[in-house]
Amino acid sequence: MSGGGVSYNLRPNKYVERQLFVELLRMVMSGSNFDNWVYVSLGGPQLEDHRLVHHQLNFRYLVGHATNN
Repeated sequence: MSGGGVSYNLRPNKYVERQLFVELLRMVMSGSNFDNWVYVSLGGPQLEDHRLVHHQLNFRYLVGHATNN
C-alpha cells in the first residue's frame, strides 16, 4: 500500500478527502439527528474516518474493519 509507513496526519490528500466526505454527509443529511445512525466502513488501521464522523457529526455507532496488511 502506498504511504503505508507514513503517519495518516502527514498525508494531506487523504486528510482533505476525509474532510470533504464529512462535509458532504453534513450537507446531505442536514436537519437529521445522527443519534441512531450507524457509520460503517472498511477503514484503515487508524480509523481516522471514524474519528471525524464521531467528533464532527456526533455519530455514536461506528462499525469498521481495520487490517494491518
